[in-house]
Amino acid sequence: MIKAEEILEEFIGALEADSFFDDIKIIKAYPHSIKPSFPSNAVVAAGIKHIELDDSGVMQSIKTGKYSIFTDIFVPYSLNRQRLEDIVFRISGDVAKFNIISIEITGANADNTAECFVMRAVFTFGGEIGFGEVSQ
Repeated sequence: MIKAEEILEEFIGALEADSFFDDIKIIKAYPHSIKPSFPSNAVVAAGIKHIELDDSGVMQSIKTGKYSIFTDIFVPYSLNRQRLEDIVFRISGDVAKFNIISIEITGANADNTAECFVMRAVFTFGGEIGFGEVSQ
């Protein structure tokens, strides 16, 4: 079971534990159009996209469902665009332990505001989800 309030932290923690990401900044996402940045190295911005729950218990309340986390991957124009794919596939491997149901990856786009190539990947996971204090 994963606690809903820990979903994003556990996802980001899995990436931060991988030395591949030592030179890549990993942050919680905020709309980059609000505060345009010009990163000098790759950045992964992660956020919760969607949580969907069902009460699957018989004679008890067991919440199961799906949750999706998006990652916006920014790679400056000065770096090789191939870095986008390297990063997204490494993320996929690092978070596979969370019971991935699907991965949706958009093609790379140029973002002239941030002067970067950008790719979005949405990872959807399934399983039991708890809220607040969870006794095990």
